Amino acid sequence: MGEEIINQMNEDELYILLMGCYLHDVGMGISENDYHEFCKEIDFGDYFETHEDAAVSDVIRTYHNDFSACFIKKYAQLFDFPSEKHVFAVMQSARGHRKADLFDEQAFPITFELDNGNTVCLPYLAAIIRLADEVNVAEDRNIKLMFDPEKASTEKQRMENAKHEAIKKMTIYPYRIELDVKTESAEVYAAVANLAVKLQRTLDYCIKVVDERTGYQITQRKVIIKSLK
Repeated sequence: MGEEIINQMNEDELYILLMGCYLHDVGMGISENDYHEFCKEIDFGDYFETHEDAAVSDVIRTYHNDFSACFIKKYAQLFDFPSEKHVFAVMQSARGHRKADLFDEQAFPITFELDNGNTVCLPYLAAIIRLADEVNVAEDRNIKLMFDPEKASTEKQRMENAKHEAIKKMTIYPYRIELDVKTESAEVYAAVANLAVKLQRTLDYCIKVVDERTGYQITQRKVIIKSLK
């Protein structure tokens, strides 16, 4: 984000950004009772018609951002939020970290006014959390045990672990995001390249949201892979 942009934000925006970061994935660990309760509040579209064999874990994984928002709303008293409007802002910041339409003016208003008179730019906060979540790709995101091929339950999981192990470092520069990659496997390198394409797609979307809807700016424009010898 950079110090200059951080200094433009008011204390409520910084608070909501931090709380959204802390809680954005809390929906991944809900109870069975909460799962059934929250399902009544979430719009799944045609998911169950097109995924007839989906396990509960698949549903939670796919919609965990919505489950996170429901969890924050239900258990708001645990977090001592300053007001109900703060609850909504944190909910939306967490919900917006994936899948949600950040161009939706009702769900993500540009100037959401709090009871204390401060305004919060929800599309910017959600975009920053979405981008931060997406760039969490380097090998230090997982414990070393995860990189043991024998510990992977499926071939897909093995490749997922190998891909992240190959990304030795992720650095955010003022105008680019750089992935330092080291692997002797063409298959693993191809998987990292596909990940970089996905990351660039998310970066482009967040840039578009921020440029068109807010007074803020995301200066990073490109995702670069640097091969290490």
